[in-house]
Amino acid sequence: MNQLIIKKIQSTFRQHFNVEPMMIAAPGRINLIGEHVDYNQGLVFPAAIDKYIYAAFYKNKDEKSRIYSIDQNEWIDIDLKNIQKEAPGS
Repeated sequence: MNQLIIKKIQSTFRQHFNVEPMMIAAPGRINLIGEHVDYNQGLVFPAAIDKYIYAAFYKNKDEKSRIYSIDQNEWIDIDLKNIQKEAPGS
């Protein structure tokens, strides 16, 4: 895991939300030919790689979730009482 990225995420989270985040990291994966069947009925073999996705969270008391992407510099606000499925590509 990349400690510089983790520190940047924690710092950015504190700046935006003024609280200490809970951090998670999940390894990326690749699929090689193997034992698992993918969505196209092809055989694949998943393997973890040394690339990660990182996220910071904090439980609030609202019925809303606010998501920020450092890489895209964009916000998404979600009303958890009014989640609606969107059409692909919308």
